[in-house]
Amino acid sequence: DKCENRVVSFRQFLEARDSKRAAVWLADTMAAHGSKEDGSRAAYAAKRKGTYLQLRVKIDGLVPEVWRRLRVSASLTLRELHHQVLCPVMGWTPHYHAYAFRRVHVVPHPPNNKEWNESNSTQDRLRFHQEQLALCATAMRKEMWVGPKASGALDFNHTIFYIGGAVVDDSQVRVLDLLQEEGDAVQWVADLGDWWSHTIEVEEVRGGEE
Repeated sequence: DKCENRVVSFRQFLEARDSKRAAVWLADTMAAHGSKEDGSRAAYAAKRKGTYLQLRVKIDGLVPEVWRRLRVSASLTLRELHHQVLCPVMGWTPHYHAYAFRRVHVVPHPPNNKEWNESNSTQDRLRFHQEQLALCATAMRKEMWVGPKASGALDFNHTIFYIGGAVVDDSQVRVLDLLQEEGDAVQWVADLGDWWSHTIEVEEVRGGEE
């Protein structure tokens, strides 16, 4: 019908507008660990073979918290992480809802020591926090959503309203591309229609070569 055709046209417009930005983000992410062409990325992946991450996954906005702790291989793709690990662990039905991941830039806390607190006024400490928030907001605007490029999920058409057309293929991005160190975090939305958002944070890195 007309409504469905308009949604399809709008999706095609967004994908055409944002696909270049998504490609640049993917290239930059890959370059952080070497490129496929010169083999350095493969060398990096080989070096990290056997690396496992201890993750803490919590549903955002719930009190008391609902969370799980799990250990996963850093070599999993984000698609494998979603279907094979996160959905079973958190109780979601895989392949039923559209989903996406996005890297999170954590706002650092001010130094918690007596000397720093005494040498900075309340206004200075507030200014520090506001500056860090602004830096994180700027960094988040450059981040891309990572998810399936096509899906039969019930709410897949909602992606254009929530995350636009700039979606990086989650079969090309591995856990180690986004999560390398303790404190690194990603946002995972398991149901785009109802926006069930989760925060996944690295608690510990184990195994692999350093």
